[in-house]
Amino acid sequence: MNNIFIKKHNVKTILVLIVLSICMLVSGCTESSNNNASMNISSNENQRNGNSGAENESNNSSKKIINVTLNESNIYERMAINRYSHSNKLGVKLVPTFLNYETFMHTKEKRLAEIMAGDGPDILIEMDGMKLLDNYKAVTSGYYYDIGELMDDDPWYNPSDYFQPVMEAGVFSGKRLFIPMFFTVPKFVTTEEYIKKYQLDINEDKWDWDAFKNMTMKYMQSDFSKNTDLLNQDFEDELLEWLSSIYVSHDERTCNFYNDSFIEKISFLKEARAVLRLREEDDGRTMRPYWYLENELALFINDKVFIPQGISEYGTRNKVQGIYGEKFGISHNPPLKLTYKVLPVPPLDDEHRLSYRITSTIGISDNSSYKEEAYDFIKFLLQKDLMDNFNADEIYQGVPIVKDAYIERYVSYWNDVPSEIEEVKRGFEDLLSTTLFQDKLISSIVKEYYYSFVDGKITAQEAAQNIDEKVYMYLNE
Repeated sequence: MNNIFIKKHNVKTILVLIVLSICMLVSGCTESSNNNASMNISSNENQRNGNSGAENESNNSSKKIINVTLNESNIYERMAINRYSHSNKLGVKLVPTFLNYETFMHTKEKRLAEIMAGDGPDILIEMDGMKLLDNYKAVTSGYYYDIGELMDDDPWYNPSDYFQPVMEAGVFSGKRLFIPMFFTVPKFVTTEEYIKKYQLDINEDKWDWDAFKNMTMKYMQSDFSKNTDLLNQDFEDELLEWLSSIYVSHDERTCNFYNDSFIEKISFLKEARAVLRLREEDDGRTMRPYWYLENELALFINDKVFIPQGISEYGTRNKVQGIYGEKFGISHNPPLKLTYKVLPVPPLDDEHRLSYRITSTIGISDNSSYKEEAYDFIKFLLQKDLMDNFNADEIYQGVPIVKDAYIERYVSYWNDVPSEIEEVKRGFEDLLSTTLFQDKLISSIVKEYYYSFVDGKITAQEAAQNIDEKVYMYLNE
């Protein structure tokens, strides 16, 4: 009986194995058929394009691969990479790596180590606030190729086409290490209505640091200051950045923070906090400057504007909402019809005039095998026509380094605001006399001791002395 059961069981097993074998055979045939069909589709596509598969593979392998690392918010450069890649100039294929804030923070140390070891990308495009090379020593460590070797003698390069004080910010010890693409210019923004309502004492005939300081101190003593702040905290941030730069000479490895001018500035800044709209009042958030202005929470905001009385770094329409009201179709009910008033940030002293912030730079690796090809892409980026044709609403990186692109595009965009056109015609290049590199390590030292002073832990003199000693040690390590 048992033998009969075993024979029946074996027969069933054999039948199952036969069925499985047939299924595997059919599946294999189907997969082979699908693969052949896929190959035929690919082959047909290549034939339609006039290339065989072998020719297409050969074309891709013969291209010069140039790796580009950039922030995903570098919208202009992203557009340019796409257009340049489609032009097939010099047989180059640009391979971009886009970094958002999260990937930047998680991979910063690793990418910086690769750059320092000579394994960085062929082209590095940096954006303010998310820089890999954010201090003087990192910038001059040897990663960057001296673009001046190709650019300075190139007939194509006409210095007068660019904002030279800003362009020269990429030159270190005679070497042109990077090209600034965009920059911002700081301005104070208020309205004519607020000046009258809050009795702001603005001396436009002599608008210098003392005039700004006197206006602030008078407002602090007025009854208005009990309910409404004068400044937004961006002003404190910007002033600390400027102060971190102007008392330093990297080339000479010297600094001079322990002086009366610096002590006076940080002492005033601490006092001005009484009328400073602090982030902690808005749950730690940094609100748009114009939000404070619209809601009368800060009357004399600090902002980085593209053109005088106009475009700000975060866009055009979203940051003037309510200022021009329905002019831009902004939904603000009822629309604020206020008269925009803009004043420059006054020189900090006779020597240090208007500072600016470089928001986007591009440089070439000294280890790149395709330096001339990478330089050709930089030239492509610096075309006025390319900047002219790009959507003004989408560029929020700052003033373009190319003068004509700045004037033609942005002025035409605001051509119905006569005061702005006149301001642009007068120009502001003569104000851009301060070429500063903002070293994040130095600014972190300045902020550390400034806030210790604000918290009452040390005096202004002690803060200045500590900053001077620590920065000097950093410069001479």
